Amino acid sequence: ESLHRSAALSAGVRLAVSPVRPPAAAAAEGMIQIGKAKGPPRAEIERCRDAVEAMLPPEMDDVAVMVTQIECREPGCAPIETVISLLIVGAPRKAKVFKPVAEVTLDDLRAIMPELLPVQ
Repeated sequence: ESLHRSAALSAGVRLAVSPVRPPAAAAAEGMIQIGKAKGPPRAEIERCRDAVEAMLPPEMDDVAVMVTQIECREPGCAPIETVISLLIVGAPRKAKVFKPVAEVTLDDLRAIMPELLPVQ
């Protein structure tokens, strides 16, 4: 790093250095969480992912399905929502269920399938 810095200085380039916050300071400001992450059990994520994969048409058997649970702290936003994403090359798709992943039902997943499937 110092070699690159001295080369940049000798070439008359000004380097901008941004301060790095120690993890404890960032955690105190609510930016990051230190320790074990709180989230849904892996089994609940897998249950939803497997159900969505089973609902996909055969020509989409190579599409990756990603299930995430996110927490929103903005006004008017559901406090916890489940996001289902289809990682389709060049055309990723996503849909939300406005409840924790542990509460997502097969009916919820069936209801969002039209949002996830590409228009044919």
